[in-house]
Amino acid sequence: MRILVEEGNESVHAESPFFNKFKNHPNLELRGVPPHLEEKYRFHFVVADNESYRFEPDKTKATAIVAFGHTEVANELEGIFEAIWERITGGRLLPRVH
Repeated sequence: MRILVEEGNESVHAESPFFNKFKNHPNLELRGVPPHLEEKYRFHFVVADNESYRFEPDKTKATAIVAFGHTEVANELEGIFEAIWERITGGRLLPRVH
């Protein structure tokens, strides 16, 4: 599982039950998105199994489009994820534990 974390949200690692449970899992990789790159997109999304997705067109609002079995859009979102992922250097960003 690969997750992009916007830099302003890195502190969520210490409080998140998800990150606390999976922080040492070998199949979890996190990368922080630097502010200069984060400013280039206004949305959030998640893709599952290359066919399902949840897309928030405005990351400041709690509204989303969800679809299952829609591979065309899921693949397009996966391509966006890959483009952002590859632009980030620094490799694994481990959750902070206090």
